[in-house]
Amino acid sequence: MKAGTTYLIRFYIGFAVARYSPPLDVVFFGTPDCKNLPFGVGNPNYGCPLNGQGWMEMGSVPAAGVNEWVRREIRLTPSVDIYAIAIGPDCQPEDAINDLYYFLDHLVLADEEAFGF
Repeated sequence: MKAGTTYLIRFYIGFAVARYSPPLDVVFFGTPDCKNLPFGVGNPNYGCPLNGQGWMEMGSVPAAGVNEWVRREIRLTPSVDIYAIAIGPDCQPEDAINDLYYFLDHLVLADEEAFGF
């Protein structure tokens, strides 16, 4: 992704029952250097990409549902060139009793102008 260019990320997020897929903020993180991948290697408590160097939050959107797919999109304009992204929940510690999971499908990332057709 090039600095100063506006992009649109459109995707579907799938939810199971609320116990395993509670509402969340879907966050797109970016880094200007691929050497920051992978992150948290060997550390199961590493968590959020922001816990390491070189990552930034680029944009987020709230999402919620029960046994359904929900379409969401995020508009973002990076201030630096971005060479790798990570997608996940916000960086607030999750107080879940169960392992949480969601599904992602039909991710489209393109220059905003490409969505104008």
